[in-house]
Amino acid sequence: MKRRRIRKMHIHSIKRQQRLGSVSYHFFVIILGFFVFYPVLWLIASSLKGHTEIFQKAHSLIPSQLLWENYVEGWRGFGGNTFGRFFSNSLFISTVSTAGQLAAAALTAFGFSRVKFVGRKFWFGIMIATLLLPNQVLMIPRYILFNQIRWIDSYKPLIIPHFFAAPFFVFLIIQFIYGIPRELDEAATIDGCGKFSIFYRIILPNLKPPLISAGIFS
Repeated sequence: MKRRRIRKMHIHSIKRQQRLGSVSYHFFVIILGFFVFYPVLWLIASSLKGHTEIFQKAHSLIPSQLLWENYVEGWRGFGGNTFGRFFSNSLFISTVSTAGQLAAAALTAFGFSRVKFVGRKFWFGIMIATLLLPNQVLMIPRYILFNQIRWIDSYKPLIIPHFFAAPFFVFLIIQFIYGIPRELDEAATIDGCGKFSIFYRIILPNLKPPLISAGIFS
């Protein structure tokens, strides 16, 4: 009898500890989730406030009056340009620049990993070394260059630089190409394929995972 009681008490204490741990865990997750989603809730609440209320009651999540016309005014934009124009510009620039980025990175990675040429390791090292340069260092020189070639106030500075392969994406794709057997290249060469045909017919179809990852990052 004593053993049964001791066993029941032991089981009961274990269940109590499990419940306490579960409650503590869920409480911590709820508190953490609140801090994570608070900026989103604040953003939605502030979008429905008036101009003065945003500054007077900045920490309040409940607007005194729901101003749905804020979204209408926001969509109309300003200076004769609607939000639809902003959205279409962003969609066009991101689509074209991402496509150019992926195409250039895939071709460059194929060249460094599969094509033998003089100074390949040297130029690959130079390309990787450019990763050490922060983007902020290049902003002013790029602006001066774009101004000299009269690209300001156009889509060109936002699109054309992406057609030059980004070193990070090239490095990412190269690591994946190294995992593709070279025997496939040799078999394609025997069948009469050139370098570009090998890239287009063999390498490129196997690059879906790194290209998707690069597309998301870009």
